[in-house]
Amino acid sequence: MNKHMRKKIIATVIGVGIFVSPFNIQSINANTIIPNTVIMRVGNRSNEVSLLQTRLKELGYFNHNVTGYFGTITKAAVQNFQRDNRIAADGIVGPQTINLLNNNRTPGVSLAPVSRSTTISRVIRMGMSGEEVSNLQRRLKELGYFNHNITGYFGTITKAAVQNFQRDSGIAADGIVGPQTINALNSPQTLVSRGSVVDRSTAQMTWFDRITHIIPRGTTFTVTDVYTGRQFNVRRTYGTNHADCETVTQQDTQIMLSVYGGTWSWNRRPIIVEVNGMRIPASMAGMPHGSQFIHDNGMNGHFDIHFLGSRTHGTNRVDPWHQDTIKIAERHLNR
Repeated sequence: MNKHMRKKIIATVIGVGIFVSPFNIQSINANTIIPNTVIMRVGNRSNEVSLLQTRLKELGYFNHNVTGYFGTITKAAVQNFQRDNRIAADGIVGPQTINLLNNNRTPGVSLAPVSRSTTISRVIRMGMSGEEVSNLQRRLKELGYFNHNITGYFGTITKAAVQNFQRDSGIAADGIVGPQTINALNSPQTLVSRGSVVDRSTAQMTWFDRITHIIPRGTTFTVTDVYTGRQFNVRRTYGTNHADCETVTQQDTQIMLSVYGGTWSWNRRPIIVEVNGMRIPASMAGMPHGSQFIHDNGMNGHFDIHFLGSRTHGTNRVDPWHQDTIKIAERHLNR
């Protein structure tokens, strides 16, 4: 092994160590780690780009062959990841993006253990950092309000999660974790089931405020058709203004097609989306079209699922038909 190669390997190992140890990743083999010694952008071709594509694939953002070449498809995947993590979507993989990629939870992979009995003991507010903030983020994650990495820093994302919890708990939504909020967070009456509060209403959740983060790209969930009661599994594969979804298997496709009487249609149907213990009213249009990421499910393209306040991609406006259909699903949910 030549001297240059030894230096590169040592630098890579050191770079990996920087990102692994602070976040206490329990199973490193389950996540592809990208060295933080490089910056990647369109036009690059390298082993690091292959690692990037593999990691994006693990997180549900890249559904293509790993080629090692950073082209427009890879850039689009990077930008989608950046948007979902609320950083500048420039498509350039720099230190901030690499940090998030290396520490973003892969679905089904167990990282640092989260206690279901995390307690909060002091007043916490915007700008603070430390273990108390980490405990707050863990507790909010347990309750389904925080779907991001545990960073120990109280920024705008944590404040928004606190405010959502406060609104649902009937507390003034000032984003400050004071005595009343602490009591509500620590209360054993705040029941937890599969990461969500069992009795909190989902009917008022809006797409841009909450649901797009509850169902990030790559999430698989169950759809129940309100009129027939039939259920099938789908995955959110794309979409920004609403959820672009695809059935998971050919059987799921057949069930969905049967709901529409054997013929695909743009007609809206009220549905209930079940994810992480939550049941969310929604509306679907049963016409496959456009991009496709799951190629063995018997469906050509994707179909649209809309939620409260979501918009179409073509007009960037709220679709009244979908919103009226969501109200039907909501009434069914409240029976």
